[in-house]
This record gives sequence, C-alpha cells and structure tokens, in this order.
Amino acid sequence: MGQEGVDMIFRLALFIWALSATVVSADVLWDIPVNKIGTITGKLYIKDLTVGDKAKIDKYSLFCTTKNNALAIGGYTEIGDGDYLVQLMPGNKITLTVPDAEEFIKKIFSDESYANCDWWTADKGASSVVIDSINGKNKLSELLKNP
Repeated sequence: MGQEGVDMIFRLALFIWALSATVVSADVLWDIPVNKIGTITGKLYIKDLTVGDKAKIDKYSLFCTTKNNALAIGGYTEIGDGDYLVQLMPGNKITLTVPDAEEFIKKIFSDESYANCDWWTADKGASSVVIDSINGKNKLSELLKNP
C-alpha cells in the first residue's frame, strides 16, 4: 500500500471520528426538571391551580389520551388567555368549557389528541390532568349534535 492508500485510510478514519463526535455531542438534554418550568418562565400553568380555581386557556392547547382512554391535558399548559375555560376539580381533574363543541372535536382529532400522554408530554404523562367533563358532557359523542 502506497502513501495514497495510507492517506485515504487516515482521512476515512478522521471522517468517522468526526462524525461520531458530532453525533455524540449533538444531543440536547432535557436537564431542567419539568416542575421547575414555572420558576424559569414566570408563567402560570394548570398545575398551579387549586381546587375550584377557574382559568382561561387558548384553543391551541394540546390534549392527549391516558392509558384508561380518558381525554387529558398537560398540567404544564399555560393559563391566562384564550377561549376555553378550565376549572380544577378534586382528584386532579378539570372541567372544560368550550364555545363550539363540534369545532373542539375537529381540533382534537387534527391535533392527534388520541396519542398517549406517556409520550405526548415531556414528563411522560406524569403531569397530565384528566378532563372530567366538556360543556357538562362526559363523552365526546355526547358533544356532537348528530353523532
């Protein structure tokens, strides 16, 4: 093997080393505990409510589904503004009031709210808050005018 062959092997080894170093060091680690987010952002979240409190959330809030097939929302959903009204109930549940139930159902299906909270939320569903009722109804089918 001549000098060209040695140079080519050296360049290939250098390329592989640089590629592996880039891949290993390119990860962004989630090293901030989720329960510290409010102190960092200065925002209030559903998890900050106490039983009986009401707050507005916006229509862009994301929902998910628990292992028990219940609709839920992340406890770290920002509160303060929006068209939806939540009220915290005993047992870490909320009631949700929306202005247009059919539009809400279209929204949650297009947002893939049927996805499992375990992977949909940063803390693997630990902060998820189950929705007890929407506009006083306990089943999505009850919200539809023509189910």
